[in-house]
Amino acid sequence: MKRIEKFGSLSVNQKLSVLKDKLGEDEILLFQYYEIGDNSNVSQEDIDETFKYYCDDIIYYYNSDTKLKIEKEILKELVKESKNEEMAQKLFLQIKKTKRISSSINISLDNIKKIVFHGIEKYNIDLQEYNYVLDRLYERSKWILDEEGKRIDEIGAIWYQPKNQEEYLTILKNSSLFSCVSIRNGEKLNNFSYGYVIQETAEDYDLLIYKNEEC
Repeated sequence: MKRIEKFGSLSVNQKLSVLKDKLGEDEILLFQYYEIGDNSNVSQEDIDETFKYYCDDIIYYYNSDTKLKIEKEILKELVKESKNEEMAQKLFLQIKKTKRISSSINISLDNIKKIVFHGIEKYNIDLQEYNYVLDRLYERSKWILDEEGKRIDEIGAIWYQPKNQEEYLTILKNSSLFSCVSIRNGEKLNNFSYGYVIQETAEDYDLLIYKNEEC
């Protein structure tokens, strides 16, 4: 592994130069975009945190109807369990206010948390960005490259190729944290040459470069 310290302080042109430094003949850079789906391997910590943010109304919604869709799914679950629509509505308001369900009520708060988490992942998508990525799709993977440079089979990813120099620079300008790989154009994704990840430090952002076999 090679570390480039204070990578975040470089200009976008300097950053791109560093990323392209290890490119071999016919090699390109592919950037990672998380493709969130129904994920049974997500941590309980992530579910709890998303639920808290939802109840506190501090989640940014890309689409105006996302919040309503999640609310409908929660109410559907509460009606199914309570057999009473009025009761379900009261329970919903109680859950949002207290983040709890009374122990005397036989409804699982964990199920509600999962509905919230998967609802956010399913519906809260920046469609403009998503379509931009799909238009530049190289290959999908069933793994992500995490901040330690390891392939993690938690969620899938879309790997996409910017179309020109300007798009590379825009990505580097807008994203302090990103992951990308270098790969020979046309090669299968798993055969990438190097993985690049950004690690936040106390002072700046460092770039970590890993050989394929290290990931």
